[in-house]
Amino acid sequence: MAILPSVLAQYAERVEKAGFGEKEKIIEEGCAFTGLSRATFLRQIKPYRPASGRKVRSDKGKHQMDA
Repeated sequence: MAILPSVLAQYAERVEKAGFGEKEKIIEEGCAFTGLSRATFLRQIKPYRPASGRKVRSDKGKHQMDA
């Protein structure tokens, strides 16, 4: 069963606006509503949440360990 993007966006917005100690209740409610595990639910709502604002390392992916 596919979950509508509008439902995921709605839960993502509720999680962002939730106060301290309220986020877990909303996440559990979303998991119960969608039937997804916690990890899958969080992965599904990630595109609808704002970015952290942290910079990406400039050398990301350029180095490799020699075997």
